[in-house]
Amino acid sequence: MRFVRMFIAIVGVAVVCDAGTPPSGYSDTRVAGGLQEATDLAFAPDGRIFICTKGGKLRVFKNGKLLSKPFLNLAVNTDSEKGLLGATFDPDFETNQYVYVFYTRAQNNSNRVSRFTANGDVGIKSSELVLIDNLDTDDCGNHDGGGIRFGPDGKLYVSYGDGGCDSGNAQDRTVGNLNGKILRINADGSIPAGNPYIGSDSLEERIWFWGLRNPWRFSWRQSTGRMYIGDVGSSVYEEVNVGAAKGSNFGWPVCEGKCNQSGMKNPIYTYAHGDNGASITGGVFWRNDYLFGDYVKGFIRRMVVSSTDKPTKVTTFESDAGAVVSFAAGPDGALYYVVFGYPGELRKVVKLPTLARRIVIGGGD
Repeated sequence: MRFVRMFIAIVGVAVVCDAGTPPSGYSDTRVAGGLQEATDLAFAPDGRIFICTKGGKLRVFKNGKLLSKPFLNLAVNTDSEKGLLGATFDPDFETNQYVYVFYTRAQNNSNRVSRFTANGDVGIKSSELVLIDNLDTDDCGNHDGGGIRFGPDGKLYVSYGDGGCDSGNAQDRTVGNLNGKILRINADGSIPAGNPYIGSDSLEERIWFWGLRNPWRFSWRQSTGRMYIGDVGSSVYEEVNVGAAKGSNFGWPVCEGKCNQSGMKNPIYTYAHGDNGASITGGVFWRNDYLFGDYVKGFIRRMVVSSTDKPTKVTTFESDAGAVVSFAAGPDGALYYVVFGYPGELRKVVKLPTLARRIVIGGGD
């Protein structure tokens, strides 16, 4: 992501985010506004929506309204692309009430993954259990990643960018360099059996995938259990990568876009930046297709993929969605997303019933 460098572009696209225009037969409506610099959203098992804001507040949307008191209000560093960047729920949340977050500490400018225990709509601050601490960030201060989700295997996955200045971090696994990687840990922070680099440096043992620039958001395809990763490009291409084999190397910075280098995995889809830049927001599977966005270009695209994860068709779903930063498929069957914006918004896309579609296009009966 480019929260600072692309500020002008963000403001430009945020202006039109109220007018998100989906294809005929769909509606896109604002569910909640006034979210100061929203960065992520996640559904609790009971249907509440938790929304991260860059400034450190984890907000709760419940029973049709945004609660005034945040679940958490963390002291964070908000320079560049830092802040409260991701949140997710334990698979056994209904029993243990565990919520996980990724944030940049205000005290020492490093990133941290922590677990908190919920007490209703408020997190118990003293319950913090630090799972990964002191994730290094270089002097450029961006490419922090911040994606955090539980996989189908019940393990916690964390995305971390290359740091911004030293792109070589992504190809470096020595001395526990975690930049430019996808990490995999147990819910208590320990190292799971089956990680590809067990027996090496204790930090390196966390690595699942590597060779990524800024894997801001990722999710899984339910039918295959494979991870889809949106990796933000440098000056040429944005990438959608699919991770199947543990230990996969996606090639950055040796390659941007198609790689064709021995030992490095090609993206399944790329698109060029063009004149105005780009910043992919890795998406989510919804109605059997992969929906992803672009924070700078302001679009949402729909990708139809084969059973072997080959794109067969990519179309524009919305051209004016705004600065999209995160997606979620809701338990009600709708697609939800948040735009960063000034202020940010939570939005909802639904497929209209047949009669409603005819009314929308003016057909009637």
